[in-house]
Amino acid sequence: MGKRGMRGIRKSTFREIRSSLGRFMAIFAIIALGVGFFAGLKVTKEAMLATVKGYLDRHAFYDLRLISTLGFGPENTDAFAGAKDVEAAEGSVSFDMIYSLEDGSQGVAKIHSLPEELNTPKLTAGRMPQESNECVADNNLFGKSDIGTVISLAEDNAEEDLEHFTHKEYTIVGLVQSPLYIQYERGNTSLGTGRLAGFLYLPPEGFTVEYFTEVYVRFSQDFDLYSTEYNSFMDGKERSFERTAKEEADKRYQEIRREAEQKIADGYRELEEKEEEGLRELEAAGKELDEAARQLEEGERALADARLEFAEGEQELFNKEGELIQARITLSEKEQELYQGEVTITEKEAELVEARSLIDSNEVELRSAERQLADGKAELRSKSESVETMRNLVTEGRNQLELQEKELERQKEELRTQAESGAISGEAYDLAVSMIEKGEQTLGEYRARLEELEDVNQLFPAVPVLLRICHPGQVEGDAEVPQRRLHAPDQEIALIGIRQAVSNYTLCRHALRQESHRHGLCPVMLPDH
Repeated sequence: MGKRGMRGIRKSTFREIRSSLGRFMAIFAIIALGVGFFAGLKVTKEAMLATVKGYLDRHAFYDLRLISTLGFGPENTDAFAGAKDVEAAEGSVSFDMIYSLEDGSQGVAKIHSLPEELNTPKLTAGRMPQESNECVADNNLFGKSDIGTVISLAEDNAEEDLEHFTHKEYTIVGLVQSPLYIQYERGNTSLGTGRLAGFLYLPPEGFTVEYFTEVYVRFSQDFDLYSTEYNSFMDGKERSFERTAKEEADKRYQEIRREAEQKIADGYRELEEKEEEGLRELEAAGKELDEAARQLEEGERALADARLEFAEGEQELFNKEGELIQARITLSEKEQELYQGEVTITEKEAELVEARSLIDSNEVELRSAERQLADGKAELRSKSESVETMRNLVTEGRNQLELQEKELERQKEELRTQAESGAISGEAYDLAVSMIEKGEQTLGEYRARLEELEDVNQLFPAVPVLLRICHPGQVEGDAEVPQRRLHAPDQEIALIGIRQAVSNYTLCRHALRQESHRHGLCPVMLPDH
């Protein structure tokens, strides 16, 4: 086609564009947009891969994860770290567990041990754990307000799973991002709903296990992610480390087996020792059993004796209880007697008070009688010079004695009548009769004395005698009286007899008056002579 043909095509094309300019612009915009998206996607892949690679390199993301049903020990991790092209190898512990929060909500989380070299988490809030009961949590599951919250291992977990942890409760002290969880999805699990809600990191001291559940390996390489070179490199390393992991797993198995066999051997040895010791203890126990049987037999005999003594003691106790009851009865009777005695004592004390009052009044009357006696003595002294006066005195004394004897006899009869009729008490009667009898005795003694003095020849010596009785040492002319005299003892006896007669007579009269007044009777009167 020549230049003319090409010119015609351009003219036709421009004519078509001008005739349908709107459709042309729409098609042009669509093509431009598609080209722009394509170019952006071509550039974005490289940028995204570079961003992800930089993030994973900063947090030392692993290249290979090794797991074993028996776990790995530190020596296995060291063997992996010493392999070719290995930059770092680090063991880790992780378990899927059901957790519960303070508000009662539950979920399933994968709990990791906090790494030091590989897969290091990025702290977004709070701080890293410092104690064995502290943890950091998934910042996609928890917020800053949850820092300080206590998260608990639920009782729904198996007991052997709970034994893997040092504590049952852990406090959230920070929030992290983990290179192990780049996507929003956290993975699947065999617990709960089957999906993981998030993850937790604990310090190694938060676990009780002595092995690693997996080992992460990072190689010294700088291939791009998802490149053919990286995939070829990893294929070779996977085959190599599969053999290495199997060898290390066999070593782990042999080590565990040796430890188990050693424990079994130690157990057998301990069993033999315990068996020998048990046989010795059994023999000793047999001897102790025989001794115990002997002691049991002796104890049974002692028990029988004790039961017999107990029965005898019970009988004695029964007898003593009877005696106690009888003693209580006797005590009650004695208490009643004591009460009656106290009543009697009270009554006697009242009577004693009355008797003391009577004695006091009698002493007053006695002093009055003594004054009267002194007056009589003075009168007798003034009349002692007259014989006729003495005769009259003797005669008057005899008459007075007879009068007093009759009066005492009358009063005695009257007292007997009143005592028989109950007008006075027996005690008052006995007291009055006793006094009357004493008075009669005294009167009888003086009657005998007066009979001795009836002779006229004896009247003269009687005057100084009577005066000497009344006033010893005051009678003049004793030496001129040749007739009979009274010696000093006779003087004292005569004076005491006169005083006693007067006192007894006065007491008798006063006692009868008191008794009469007490019983409200007519008073029994005795003469005042």
